[in-house]
Amino acid sequence: ERGLANGIMFSSTHAGYFLGGSGALWMKGRLDGNFEAAAAVIVVLMAMIFTCVILFVSEKSAAQQMADGEIPAPKPGDHGIKVIADQLIDYFSTIWSSVICTRNGILTLLLAITPIGALALSMLLSGLIAPKIGMSDDQLAALNLVSTLVWIAACLLGGWLSDKFGRRLIFALSASMTILPSIWVAALFKAAGWSHPPAVSADGSWPYEAELITAWWIAILAFSVFSGGSYGVKNAFYMDVVNPKIAATQFTALMAMTNMTNGWAKLWMSQAFDHEKGWEWPIWRLLYVDAAIGLGFLLILYFIKPVSKKSEPPGPMET
Repeated sequence: ERGLANGIMFSSTHAGYFLGGSGALWMKGRLDGNFEAAAAVIVVLMAMIFTCVILFVSEKSAAQQMADGEIPAPKPGDHGIKVIADQLIDYFSTIWSSVICTRNGILTLLLAITPIGALALSMLLSGLIAPKIGMSDDQLAALNLVSTLVWIAACLLGGWLSDKFGRRLIFALSASMTILPSIWVAALFKAAGWSHPPAVSADGSWPYEAELITAWWIAILAFSVFSGGSYGVKNAFYMDVVNPKIAATQFTALMAMTNMTNGWAKLWMSQAFDHEKGWEWPIWRLLYVDAAIGLGFLLILYFIKPVSKKSEPPGPMET
């Protein structure tokens, strides 16, 4: 159930983004425009959630972890410092042998620093393209709401499908399909001659491009389907290949590297599109290049062999 579990987890994460952002703005209107008070309410709600997690989610005791073979049991006569030292040595030796010295470990790290699918539509939506084709704040808010709901539903569906039909298949299909809306909308922008934003008008707005706005809506919603479908599956796939003994460290490292990848992708995109100090690429070229780069992950994914269930260490109910 890793696929469905990750689908639920990351769908909830995106719902939290929307509630924490738009929810704070909604509360600001209910509190006579006092944004500080609205933000304080959000912080209090977050603190309540964290407290509930700490109080009601229990972890295994050290004795149970030893019984399950997850950490070494101390030998008779061992003292506390020696036990801790033995556990640390065992832990870091496991990291070395499972991550650094294995094909799956190295390839999974390489996958985490590789852009997975097209990324430009998600990164250019809010602050770069949509306002400059004439979309108003209300239209942006509506698109954000609808695309978030679509993304959440697709993330749940993708996770469920990966449990039924295989992680690599659903991951590869959904992530690679993100290039389709990117290529399509890039072709439309090129046909319309829209390479860079036109000059802003005196009132601070841009010319209203009705056809491009419609195309942008379609592209963003299609992208949300494929992006959401792949996101939960990707993280379930990482869970499939990590060593349960060091799962928290290995999985967190993969997630951190994914964030780093998004950071450098955003950096090169902003540099490419900047027509004053950057490379002065037209928007359609950026989208084409992003789509091409986004398919590179398939080669790495092909060579990663997920651990079969038969070779996994037995769980507590199987011992």
